[in-house]
Amino acid sequence: MTLALGDFRAILGRSVHPSVAREIEQNADCSKDPDNTPPTRVMTTLGKAIRNQYLPLLQALNSIGTLISILKEHINAAVDMGMRHTGVNPKGDGTGMGQLFKKPY
Repeated sequence: MTLALGDFRAILGRSVHPSVAREIEQNADCSKDPDNTPPTRVMTTLGKAIRNQYLPLLQALNSIGTLISILKEHINAAVDMGMRHTGVNPKGDGTGMGQLFKKPY
């Protein structure tokens, strides 16, 4: 059995919205190629089109992860400084601030 462009279209059509699939094919300049087109003729351009489509999203997600890490470090540094100055653990039960440090579900 030999794979062809039509097989890729079937997978892509189940993976993303039809308008996104059309846009990827148009960007790869293979939207008018028949389903029996060998993948070796279109995979390089399709791969680039998919990366271009989703790279901004991946970069944004990476930036959000970095921001969350920076915020966690800042909060932990503030907690440590507060403990050094007051001798009280703000995460402790007796402070009434435990809710601020509650872990999400």
